[in-house]
Amino acid sequence: MAELKVIEKPESVSYDVIRGVLQEAHRENIARGIVSRTVTYSADDLAGRVLSRDEKTFVAMDGDKVVGTVSCRKAQRKKWYHKGPVILMQMIGVLPDYQGRGIMTGLVEAVVREARESGLNVIYIDVAERNTKMLRAAGKRGFVPVELTAPHSPHYCIVMLKWLDGCPFSSVKILWNYRKSRIRTKLKFKPGRIRRFPGRTKQLPVKTSEAGDKDE
Repeated sequence: MAELKVIEKPESVSYDVIRGVLQEAHRENIARGIVSRTVTYSADDLAGRVLSRDEKTFVAMDGDKVVGTVSCRKAQRKKWYHKGPVILMQMIGVLPDYQGRGIMTGLVEAVVREARESGLNVIYIDVAERNTKMLRAAGKRGFVPVELTAPHSPHYCIVMLKWLDGCPFSSVKILWNYRKSRIRTKLKFKPGRIRRFPGRTKQLPVKTSEAGDKDE
């Protein structure tokens, strides 16, 4: 077996391949009704999104095979937990057969390097509240939950931050504000009344997965 490595996406890797990895990586979540926006995109949608937003895509390679992917870009946030630019991490997934082999760590490290090269200290990710596997994986890599939101999606999302040079807040303040956001969001957006993606409600074909609760 070839050595696994994480590199910036080469031109030889198409967005059809990236889309396939994302859909297979999230197949178990899709079966549970947790459908993130990116897995509904076509290959052209993904390519257009990356180009229009000046994103970078990294891929984990096993020889010539793409087994994991992540995308990141600069974004602005004006929240209690951060006011200013962040690196937004998204489009993340690892093929089920490759989970539990440190690939997620390698993908996060690629985003950390990109953040440092950009002079930024904060990495931002949002995760579906019921995606417990990804929440645990992010938590093990230093991401802290700071807010519950209900964006244009069929589910609540937990915003998680990773501060590269140390968190500027006490754990008590973070926990208190996070709990307040949970109460506020769930009172405002009742289950079944969360806003959904316009024009993206078509259910993807579902293939059940026997993958265990491994590291993504």
